[in-house]
Amino acid sequence: MKSIKKRITSLAVALILAMTIIPAAAVEAAVTAPKSITVYHSDKSTSSSFSFAVSGLSAKQYVAKSSIKSSNKSVAAPSYLDHYSNAYKTEYFNGLKPYSGSSKEASLSFTSKKSGTSTISYKIGSKTYKTKVTVKKYVNPVKSISLFGIKNGKTTNLAGLLKSANNASIKLNATKKKQTIRATAASGWKIRSFSLYDYRTGSSCGYSSYNKPVTSAAVYAGTVTKGRSYGVDLTLVNTSTKGTLNVHYDIS
Repeated sequence: MKSIKKRITSLAVALILAMTIIPAAAVEAAVTAPKSITVYHSDKSTSSSFSFAVSGLSAKQYVAKSSIKSSNKSVAAPSYLDHYSNAYKTEYFNGLKPYSGSSKEASLSFTSKKSGTSTISYKIGSKTYKTKVTVKKYVNPVKSISLFGIKNGKTTNLAGLLKSANNASIKLNATKKKQTIRATAASGWKIRSFSLYDYRTGSSCGYSSYNKPVTSAAVYAGTVTKGRSYGVDLTLVNTSTKGTLNVHYDIS
């Protein structure tokens, strides 16, 4: 009898030890889904599109399309669902063993016709997740921006072109050298990224700071050439709501 008890005790200890030494790679990553997000319309007149990501999915997990619901479709109406998976492998030249892995996530996109709040619910397996979506009206997040001496009327401050929408088109009338573009955020906003893109060469330059956005920023552009097409992009974050707005200038 003592022998049987000893074997049972040994087996229990072995099972406990086995559970504590399961490799970390064998443990599924936890699903990461936002509890709430705040977004801004891209202009004052039309509907806008938004999305948020659900990450940390295992190979067998997925967001069921049929489970996606909105509590207020005029604020956030589901439009489409993207599934992404990525497999990767690293091989070494110094004799170390190759390392491989994979990641999987989903992106839920929706359209909004007006500001307000809506709760998006969706299922992964048998578990229901909810994301509260707050949609805000479009506001101009830029106080001032100067681009290569280009004028809007009598001023070189082109922020007024973003009064009704988050994009504008402007003309470059001459080739200019040693150019620096400068931008300052409106009150309550900060600049998270600021960049210039040359469509012909595919080159870009800019500023980016996700964790420490700034009130103003400058980007040295060098020579900009008449007849070429450029894009200037800024991403700004509202310091109160934490919602972001992207603005864009097409220059040709």
